[in-house]
Amino acid sequence: MKKWIISSGNRPFSEFVSHYQSVSDSSIDATMVEYIRGKKAYTKWDADSENVDIEYHDGLKQSAVGGYLNGTKGKIIKVLFLLLLFFLGFVVGYLVRRGVHEKYFSSLQSTGLQFAFEFKIEDAKFLEKEIQSDNIKEYLRNFSLKPRSAGTSWGKDVATVIQRHWEQSALDDVRLEKYFVLLSYPPLNGSNLVLTVDEKTNATVTNFTNKPANAELKPYLAYSANGIAFGKLVYANYGRREDFMVLQKLNVSVGGCVVLMRLGKAHRGDKVRWAFEMGAVGALLYPDPADYVGQHKLFPKGLGLPGDAIVYGSLKTFPGDPETPGLPSIDVAYRPIPGSDLGLPKIPAQPISYNDARILLSIMSGPDPPTSWIGGLNVTYRVGPGFESPNETQTVKLEVNNMLQRREIANVIGVIYGRIERDEYVIVGCHHDTWTTGASDPGTGMAVMMETVRAFGALRKSGWAPSRSLIFASWDAEEFGIIGSTEWVEDHGKELMDNTVAYINIDSTVTGNYTLEALGSPFMRRVLYEATKEVSVYQFEDQPLTVYDLWRNRSPQGQMNPHSIPKLDILGSGSDFVSFMSGYGVPSLHLQFVNNDLDFDYPLYHTDYDIYDSIANFVDPSFNASAILARVVATIAVKLTDTLVLPFGCDDYVDEMNRGLAVLKRKYGVFLLEHGILTDILQKAINHFDRAANIHYSSFAKMNGTDNVLLYHEFNHQLMQVERTFILPQPINNSTRFRHAIFGPHREDIHEGVVFPTIIDAILCAQRNATVENVEQIKMRMATVVQLLRMAEIGRAHV
Repeated sequence: MKKWIISSGNRPFSEFVSHYQSVSDSSIDATMVEYIRGKKAYTKWDADSENVDIEYHDGLKQSAVGGYLNGTKGKIIKVLFLLLLFFLGFVVGYLVRRGVHEKYFSSLQSTGLQFAFEFKIEDAKFLEKEIQSDNIKEYLRNFSLKPRSAGTSWGKDVATVIQRHWEQSALDDVRLEKYFVLLSYPPLNGSNLVLTVDEKTNATVTNFTNKPANAELKPYLAYSANGIAFGKLVYANYGRREDFMVLQKLNVSVGGCVVLMRLGKAHRGDKVRWAFEMGAVGALLYPDPADYVGQHKLFPKGLGLPGDAIVYGSLKTFPGDPETPGLPSIDVAYRPIPGSDLGLPKIPAQPISYNDARILLSIMSGPDPPTSWIGGLNVTYRVGPGFESPNETQTVKLEVNNMLQRREIANVIGVIYGRIERDEYVIVGCHHDTWTTGASDPGTGMAVMMETVRAFGALRKSGWAPSRSLIFASWDAEEFGIIGSTEWVEDHGKELMDNTVAYINIDSTVTGNYTLEALGSPFMRRVLYEATKEVSVYQFEDQPLTVYDLWRNRSPQGQMNPHSIPKLDILGSGSDFVSFMSGYGVPSLHLQFVNNDLDFDYPLYHTDYDIYDSIANFVDPSFNASAILARVVATIAVKLTDTLVLPFGCDDYVDEMNRGLAVLKRKYGVFLLEHGILTDILQKAINHFDRAANIHYSSFAKMNGTDNVLLYHEFNHQLMQVERTFILPQPINNSTRFRHAIFGPHREDIHEGVVFPTIIDAILCAQRNATVENVEQIKMRMATVVQLLRMAEIGRAHV
């Protein structure tokens, strides 16, 4: 029996049919409603899982004894005969199934089910009014009282609290879904060490191991390699691949050295990986005041990061449990033997404060760096290696003793069942685990989530039920590298690919109050625009200023175009949307209110200073931005659950691909021409995809407005499968989770989303080493994208 994601634990779906039997529109044919709810039971997959008893008549038995059907030849004939029967049965079953399908959908033409499916603006306005900033404020105050690291008792407590609150919010089902994953913690006894020692005497000169006075967690970087590293210090700016190339031009080798790198511009795990590839034996990461203070006053007088702050984080660059790539981490899952290569860092790494970095940089020797490498510390920046006189005999000692432990994590899943298309899902998710008290990350997101769930509960109690199922998810272990959501998606992957309409992600929802920042699939553009036009920011001379107006004015797609639409960025990695979008092709959206200067958006991120007061005093004092974001999320959710025809536009997809192709040609066009590679095949494929979509939409438009509900149902499912078509069987970036061929993380910075990531990945490899094989890889990946675009043409078989 298939395990449904809207069932509890291992209980079969059928047990929940009786749990939610009411239908708000009594005019709808009850038999039809039950058919739609349970239509998956008519698929061949469920039929295959049943036990089928076949009764043989004596006459048939006798005719099969002896003679023509004996021996090997007889067995072959029997097999062929059974296959023929199976084929005939399949064809007959399909025709019957199709007939039943059409019969029941035809019955709806007289019942008006399409109108029962209609999105009602009154429901959105109810949610808008129900969501209150004071409630969000209290949720955040309670949520940020203590750290909630995944796999700890505090982490388990918060999952139980969320479950209890959701059960009180009139959801139809709330449960915990647990997994057993490999997590990384600081040493239980003692601490990781960062020292300068005298090479001659081996005596400690300076100990940089102290943690901030208010820290609950010992300084560490999750999944760092353990070990002791001795080496001269080299300063490598942000530790990007291009920064290491600059060091090579300066004739500075990092081989056998410990590398000091600023946080920012790239994922911390990539910095450590590139340092290892260049020969480094250890890595230190620090927040430079140029990136974490700027013009801010230091906290608590402002949002500037104090000098003793440690920035926590994970070095794992791929989502999910490192021991079970592509499979859910359930208790019986296979896990490799200890010592196996799990794709984790190979050298020890440790975070330090900028107070400590100042001491190290102040005694550095070596050449001066480029001007762009000079940060905000009041020292002369030099790159090394090593220290200048009289400190030239000193070297850096780094000792890391982190613990890798398999621990239980818990996702909280809440469901409001759809009354019509019960097996189609709209999912809203946010993670609940933190490094510290996590007021911003993810406190603001969880406060918005809790208030959104409460508001939907109130709407539910008023008699509303969604047409499609609405699922709320609170993920665990996101901070360790997007683990809880990835394991859940892997656990339910087939069903999610078949049935999920969209995923809406919230995380650090408010790090400023200047404008909306949105990242997402182009399929989410239309519903996002519609929702932001519905939600007001404030009234101005009797005219509402909507979120859309604010967003378009402050973050336009075209900076020089006064009529530009708002900017919707490409999803990369960095939060729980990644496995939905990049792993399984579920159209996804990530929303956040930000400052006008993204370089200083929220400097207290992932530190012990990310507390309630930082949000209440500086970021969102009125909590209006949080409430507005919650209203946008709720409006999107109710539109997607209750709109008959899904608001997905292939033209939006085409626009984004054309923009991405223009960027690709601008950045890499010369290199491609030098190697005889033309991008014309990509442009032709995009154009053909566009024409096929236009023909299909036109055909649908001619029939739209009729009572043919089957038409709407099948059209929606065709749209839902377009994004799935772009999922590659082969992963990108050496991960089983980055598989989207059109949109995905950039190879050099996984937080940055790009168009055609597989092609760009191949181009970057060929630029570094232009072998015949690497150049051919570009051509192969272009051809693959072209083929996927052909496969994704909706209605292709009919045009």
